[in-house]
Amino acid sequence: MAGDLKLLFVDDDPRLLAAWERECAAIPVAMVAATTRSEAQRVARQTRPDIAVVDLRVGTENGLDICAELRALSDDVFLALASSYMTVPYAVAGMRAGCDDIFVKPIRVRHILARFQAGPLALEQNTVPTLEEVEWAHIARIVDDCGGNITHAAEVLGEYRQTLQRKIRRYRGS
Repeated sequence: MAGDLKLLFVDDDPRLLAAWERECAAIPVAMVAATTRSEAQRVARQTRPDIAVVDLRVGTENGLDICAELRALSDDVFLALASSYMTVPYAVAGMRAGCDDIFVKPIRVRHILARFQAGPLALEQNTVPTLEEVEWAHIARIVDDCGGNITHAAEVLGEYRQTLQRKIRRYRGS
């Protein structure tokens, strides 16, 4: 089954795309990649992927918008949103944008294939995030907006760098 599948990865990290490409070649499964919103639309129209995994932020572009556009192109594609800084509000927004699943990076291709074979997740209605989840969502967004620069993010948040690092470790479970 894996050999017949086509995977589309929309991400701006060339190292991650190369790692996914190596893993796809070993399985083997066909992979195409896009690094911009317009390229994702073009590639999706041309290749008709079975699975599409979209980063939350693709350069300066919003991955949620890309997900909504890919969903509009095809109801059949298994669509997933991925991010290193995934939060409950982003996950809910991803599901509302038409995603079938949400992944926290790094994610392996074999895990993506397993989720595809299991089918889409059901969206729970009326979930209210806890204060910790809201704080983590805010921290993750600021860190992402600062390009992963913890020092700059700490300045923006008005926190000491070490305090912010402790919070990140706590929320990420490391």
